Amino acid sequence: MKSIYEQAIELGLDIKHHETDLYLKDTPETRKLLKDYEFKVNVTSFVSQIDECFWFDIPFAYDPIWNKKYEM
Repeated sequence: MKSIYEQAIELGLDIKHHETDLYLKDTPETRKLLKDYEFKVNVTSFVSQIDECFWFDIPFAYDPIWNKKYEM
């Protein structure tokens, strides 16, 4: 099963992150992806101070940081 990060990449969604948290821009495609997300109860949203758009904050879902930690 693919992670939410991998699915977001495949869909070409706008992705940002802070440390382990994955940020996805609020779009209809993102909402559709999150609808079936196993841990959606932990997802929050915020307005970015950079672009003034709504984004979803998905805790601990930014795969590259975890992959880097396990390579050590």
